[in-house]
Amino acid sequence: MEITYHLQPSTENTAIMAEFLRFKAYGINASRNDLDDYFIDEINSGRLLVFTCNIDNEPVAVAYISNFSDSLFVDYLFVIPEYRNTGLQLGRNLLLYIINNKQIVEEYFNRKFKYSKLSATSEKNKSLYLKIGYKEIPGNTDLLIKNI
Repeated sequence: MEITYHLQPSTENTAIMAEFLRFKAYGINASRNDLDDYFIDEINSGRLLVFTCNIDNEPVAVAYISNFSDSLFVDYLFVIPEYRNTGLQLGRNLLLYIINNKQIVEEYFNRKFKYSKLSATSEKNKSLYLKIGYKEIPGNTDLLIKNI
């Protein structure tokens, strides 16, 4: 089993692939008509970057990344169900790959980032993010920040 991480090109094909995987991550078998045109447009235009974690060249985890002020912002991070709780820590490792290679994002958006920010969508996710160095922002229990 070969695990690799990649920044995907900002194309409509990338956007459609990522959106199909996002729906799959939520347990929904979607058709093309179900996909969210907002995210497809954001990815296709390059306003959202798509990073993937691949197993044997097949994407199994995806992160949508944008820039927000002085921050690399993780808009979405998801792993398809059959690869969750496998001990491979694919979502965690994808996030760490992005943070450790922040220069890719900085070069793309032509700006330096001091922080990574994200929203914790569940207590399980929040626990994971806190373990890898994110901290709560006072007054906002869902938004987390990490110096990078």
